[in-house]
Amino acid sequence: MLELKNELRSPGFFKNCREICRCSMSPVDYYPTGNLYSYSDSEHDIPPLLIYVGDDLLIIAACGECDSDKIVFKKIVNWLCCIKSGDFGSLHHDDRPYYAARLDKNTKRLKVFCLEPGSWINLIKFNALENQAAKTMNSHNNRNGSDLDFSRPGDSPDL
Repeated sequence: MLELKNELRSPGFFKNCREICRCSMSPVDYYPTGNLYSYSDSEHDIPPLLIYVGDDLLIIAACGECDSDKIVFKKIVNWLCCIKSGDFGSLHHDDRPYYAARLDKNTKRLKVFCLEPGSWINLIKFNALENQAAKTMNSHNNRNGSDLDFSRPGDSPDL
């Protein structure tokens, strides 16, 4: 468990998680400081999640079935205020995110404010494996010349 917590506190995890969100999910809402994503996958034991991705921050939290847009907005405002103050202690345990971190742009040091390991981590594991499989497949296709696009009429070579 200690090894997992150390991994979750690493800048590499932070960067990978942000990239997975940006590359494999569509934003459900846009804010001045970042984008909001939602995700759920019961097949891979991933609970409903809210994921807030900014240039230098990442927040992953539970998404309640009854959370209206107004409630979600209030949660994000609260989380951003907590990150700014550096203290999530004022929030009730149920209102705290699973993971909240900010990467200092100048020092490149990661500050993790909240970390509660759980099944949400499957989001990263599953998507990382899926992304690696896609990269491997693309690499294989490019070596075999199958990266050619003949989708437009008249573009295919004479055989």
